[in-house]
Amino acid sequence: AYPYQNEYLQNEFHPTFSLPGEADIQAGTPNAANSISDREGKYLFTLTAKSVSASAGVSWRDWLAVLLYVFGFVLLIGFVRRESESLDAGIGVLYSSLIFAAVITLLRVVCILLRYPALFDELPLFSPVHYGNADSFWLPSLGDFLINALLLLYIARYFASRISVAQLRIPKKKWLRISLGAVVIFSVGACGMVINNMLSGLVQNSDISFNLTDIFSLNRFSYMALFILALLMATLFVFADRVIAFLHQLSVSATEKWLLLLASAAIHTGIMHLLGAADVLVMLWPFGILILLLIRRHSEPYSFAMIVVLLFFFSLTSTHLLIRESRYKEHDTRLVLAEKLAAEQDPIAEQLFAELEPRLSHDTTIIKLAQQNTPDWNVFERHIRQNYFNGYWDTKYNLKVTYYDTLCSPLHRSESVWTESLTLAEELIANKGSEAMSKNFHYLDLNSGRTSYAGLLTLQRPGE
Repeated sequence: AYPYQNEYLQNEFHPTFSLPGEADIQAGTPNAANSISDREGKYLFTLTAKSVSASAGVSWRDWLAVLLYVFGFVLLIGFVRRESESLDAGIGVLYSSLIFAAVITLLRVVCILLRYPALFDELPLFSPVHYGNADSFWLPSLGDFLINALLLLYIARYFASRISVAQLRIPKKKWLRISLGAVVIFSVGACGMVINNMLSGLVQNSDISFNLTDIFSLNRFSYMALFILALLMATLFVFADRVIAFLHQLSVSATEKWLLLLASAAIHTGIMHLLGAADVLVMLWPFGILILLLIRRHSEPYSFAMIVVLLFFFSLTSTHLLIRESRYKEHDTRLVLAEKLAAEQDPIAEQLFAELEPRLSHDTTIIKLAQQNTPDWNVFERHIRQNYFNGYWDTKYNLKVTYYDTLCSPLHRSESVWTESLTLAEELIANKGSEAMSKNFHYLDLNSGRTSYAGLLTLQRPGE
């Protein structure tokens, strides 16, 4: 199996084999019924079925318990809603709605902290196999992502249905009305930033396929993730619709509304650019929704044409965001794979060193150069590079050569840890090295992202 997967490397059989998705390969069982051999009858591998998924371990009683839990949660939300609405006469609709949202949020926090109900963790939707974010309190699993998205949309819709914009107190001073309008418009852009970050985490922290150009590569988790994205977009739409309705109540001219929208979009773009964003659509798509809603006549219901335009805009935006994040993930995965491949042992270098080792250890030219009263170490190193470590070595490795005398003291120093002392070099090999093809050539695991080797040779005259 490939340790890293992308659109080119997949841990699955080629479609031309027409094998079921649960087919797997197992080695070491030549007498099995599904063993495969080559033309000469030599055993290759055995076809087996993959292990049963986590969902198969959940019995019908567990599914019944899950349904009862969900039904209980719905009843609890209905109870909290009824009790909070009973406070309307005393504290007003706005504050009672805020109490309802606060209680629901508190209950959700308690469920996350206590991991209640524990039965949910046994479901594939809450398993970290396909999605997991240990750094996020609110979104540790795909199931939590779904629950939070549903609650966000429900609370947004609840506020939109309960609170009439006409009931809100509008400031009398014009500069206050304009400032308030700029704040609510800017808040839509801030919500768009939050959705961008949530979508980025959904793609980057999962192995879920988001290849929208190939629907056959999508699975149930892909469709669940797309449903979550649709819930987030619907939440933003409900919020943006109320913001536009609020702007119409501010008693400002149409020109001032457009100027407020443009100014807020400019400020939002500047902040996003400072945070490192460069994609125009990623930065400004929330304001695109506001523009469409501002063009529409708010006194009339949504026309069929406007619904089509909004659906097209949301589809275009969602597709762009998913493709963008998938490309970033693909790029990061390739970087990790490249570093891993670069840090692996190099069989070519090991073979080349094994071939040159006998000649290098008995090179009389090097021995004569080292025995001179004032050796020219530049000639010494140039001789070694030209005669032994050229070609493949020059293109892939940064060669450092050090010569030690019989007392293990370095006679030729270079910018390398090896020039300090032979003892230090031997300790590094003992702690970080592993013997390669030659016992005098060692692979060093330095976790530097590059392949490193160290070779220690004793110069001897031919015949010794």
